[in-house]
Amino acid sequence: MDKRLLSFVVDKEAQQLFIHLDFEGVNILVRSMERLRNNLQKNECEHEHLFSVDWGGWELSTSMPLKSEDGEKPIHHVKIYGWNDEEADKNGFDRTIKEFEPETRVPDGSPTEEQQARIDNLTDEHVRIIDEAILASLSTRWLKVARIVGGAMAATSKKVPNVPDIFYSERVRHLAALGKLEAQGDLNYMRFSEIRLPS
Repeated sequence: MDKRLLSFVVDKEAQQLFIHLDFEGVNILVRSMERLRNNLQKNECEHEHLFSVDWGGWELSTSMPLKSEDGEKPIHHVKIYGWNDEEADKNGFDRTIKEFEPETRVPDGSPTEEQQARIDNLTDEHVRIIDEAILASLSTRWLKVARIVGGAMAATSKKVPNVPDIFYSERVRHLAALGKLEAQGDLNYMRFSEIRLPS
């Protein structure tokens, strides 16, 4: 039996989209993107449909991770549009890349009650694994904390599952205080601060 994973999963607030792919799933998505790119090179606006079997297609799977958050659900139809400059402007898209001013930046915040319960259940060994994953993700060049956190979370997802990114960010601050890494910017804002290996 052929196997394939290309799942789009949305969280319960519909604020985050998680894409789960295996090699064949990546190929399906890449082929769709290449068709859109080729059309845009000819200044043609087209779109691609990805459907689950439940919705009469074959591209999307509806499989979800065993450790999914409550309220997450798979998407059965993904429609991807390719817009040229004229059509993008005509349809009212604001494509300006905006720089965030410090006063508009939202700090990482505090864990929810549920997240705090998971954090409280961590052992010293769990914390060691997380710290090692953070340090292993570092480079000699400056990288966004959010990128390092994401990489460390992926690396520890099996050994330490369902630990919120807020805790990883907290560990980054702890490691910085110990001199295990160098930081620039306010580490309370993982999207707007950077870290690297000590020089």
